[in-house]
Amino acid sequence: MPFKYNPFTNKFDEVNSGGGGSSADRSTTLISTATASSDTTIDFTGLSANMYLLVGRDVMYGDSFSSNRYLQFRTRVQGGSFESGASDYAWSATGRTSSGSSTSTNDSADSQIVSRMSSADTDSTGLRMYCEVYIQNLATASRSTSISGTCYGTDGDHVIFSGIRNADQDDDGIQIFSSTGKIEAGTFYLYEITEGTL
Repeated sequence: MPFKYNPFTNKFDEVNSGGGGSSADRSTTLISTATASSDTTIDFTGLSANMYLLVGRDVMYGDSFSSNRYLQFRTRVQGGSFESGASDYAWSATGRTSSGSSTSTNDSADSQIVSRMSSADTDSTGLRMYCEVYIQNLATASRSTSISGTCYGTDGDHVIFSGIRNADQDDDGIQIFSSTGKIEAGTFYLYEITEGTL
């Protein structure tokens, strides 16, 4: 489901790879923007659609690069709180560092969904991180919310990850936070995906 940014509409339009039909079977609408400034978490709440695209740009952490920070995600049950139980989520991640080493890791019972190996930093190298994340089945009580995407740093680190809530429920929020410390800077754009379902 690849999307291409359309600067004239400020939306991401789906690029149809074949099979006929229109060239934009699905489109996105920007519904919320959050700019980090030494934040412990970035929260998007009051969500009611099933599918979203989260885009992060110029994300920077306040800790040293050697500590290898990365983004994590949680969901909020409808009208409740963000869930952080020890076995609330399952996830897997595969990444490659700028030095050429590759690593895969996973956890079937964790308190968050992890995008391990992406790096961002506020030191003299000016490293930044970017991410594109798909959120599916968020407001569907009969299905588990899934979060998947890719994150990459200006140093060359790159990770592909996917995760799922270990319960079928109606969620209405997404929380983003660093594995340790705060998100010092960066902007997160949340788009609602419309005109079709997965």
